[in-house]
Amino acid sequence: MKEIESDEKGFDDDEEEEEVTKSSRKRSGMVRDEMEESGSRNKRRRGGWKDDGDDYEEDEDEEEGGDTEDATSKEKEIKVVLRKVKKQDVIQKVGSAILAKMRKLNRMNRPLNGVFEADPSSLPGYIDVIKKPMYYAKISEKLKSKSYRSLETFYNDINLIFANAMAYNQDDTPVYKYSLKMCTEGGVAKAVEEVLQKEKIM
Repeated sequence: MKEIESDEKGFDDDEEEEEVTKSSRKRSGMVRDEMEESGSRNKRRRGGWKDDGDDYEEDEDEEEGGDTEDATSKEKEIKVVLRKVKKQDVIQKVGSAILAKMRKLNRMNRPLNGVFEADPSSLPGYIDVIKKPMYYAKISEKLKSKSYRSLETFYNDINLIFANAMAYNQDDTPVYKYSLKMCTEGGVAKAVEEVLQKEKIM
């Protein structure tokens, strides 16, 4: 594994982050309205990450497929690499790059732009279903405060955002479908892999 020199230039665009955070409040309201109109919500955690962030749990009633197996295999390979990255300057640089990429992917999906940015705990019944809320702004704060001991724990928090969204939202909602693509169909793993390759870590 090649070491990355500390880069004083951060990847966080503070002005852009502030703007996205403001818009996320409005977007969260859209999700709240959608949930109230649908009446009921999923209370069973689907395939996603455990609260401790260590292992991946697949739905027992989920059919196994080639694409899922490939994604899981790639994910395991990525986690092995991330587990070894523990230098704070590398965590800061690579973590910021990955977070920026995830936010960019979110912005490209305009109906959901900003949905994963702010704390969703105020949504109706959210804390009854989700025990460990996670969102982009919180991950950004943890990066800045150097709370992550490895890139693996950072990666687990990214996945937790989408696992939570799948557990809370109905199967037919845009939030659920996007989260499924990101969390269980390898979307996050692919984005992370691209950054690791660019930084010559993988």
